[in-house]
Amino acid sequence: MAFCCYAILLLTQTKMDNSLYNQKTLVLHVKEGYAERATHIESMLKKMQIQFKYILDGDKPDLTKEVLDKYFGNGGSADMYGKYSRTSCAYKHILAYEYIVNHNIPGALILEDDIILHHDFVDIFNSTMAEVKKLSYANFMISYEDSRLRFVPRSKRTKGIYLYPGNKGRMTGAYYIDQVAAKCILDKIKDKKCIEPIDILHEEFLKKKRLTYFWCQPTIASQGNFTGLFKTSISSKKQKCEKLQWLFKLHYKKMLYFFR
Repeated sequence: MAFCCYAILLLTQTKMDNSLYNQKTLVLHVKEGYAERATHIESMLKKMQIQFKYILDGDKPDLTKEVLDKYFGNGGSADMYGKYSRTSCAYKHILAYEYIVNHNIPGALILEDDIILHHDFVDIFNSTMAEVKKLSYANFMISYEDSRLRFVPRSKRTKGIYLYPGNKGRMTGAYYIDQVAAKCILDKIKDKKCIEPIDILHEEFLKKKRLTYFWCQPTIASQGNFTGLFKTSISSKKQKCEKLQWLFKLHYKKMLYFFR
């Protein structure tokens, strides 16, 4: 009985109003396992009053020959044609883009299931949506996370402005993508296949100026595997050390960018 209740909770959306500027939120998760991540993401989003939909398809068993032939190929920095974790991850992001396009929605906030949203996430996210709406941006992505330890130098920041052109990728734990950019990526994959992990594919689009890639400043999300939230280790001392190292690098980098 408890398992059935949990399964229903896992596959349904929260019924509360979405506080994220009426935007769709898609959470990339798995069909089975990683229950601690489901508990984390559901509890966090419920507290923030964020409605969401799970993207559950795209697990390794779903990477059939038909799927691989349709979406993936080789020739990039990593072998993507196979039942690999990187391929499964990319496929889930691709399915999120297809959801955006097929349901004709303006765009969506994409979250990986280990993401940690900061306490000010909702307010700053809404401010970024107001910025893009005011300036009528199209074909864009916005990165919200600090996982790559990349920040906007203080000398280039403007009070009241949250979006700045990014010159490098920031990984894929928390970002917004609009329908135009989602379709652009899907068209490229249809034509030439996905031959890179998804974060590298994003950076390729950034460098070739095929979409506008924004950094949100300040960053308002962190990946749990960097903070140590979901890492498992035989040595708890090693796990604690890794978390402390990450926090040290995070605050050190923020300080460096503050003085630039």
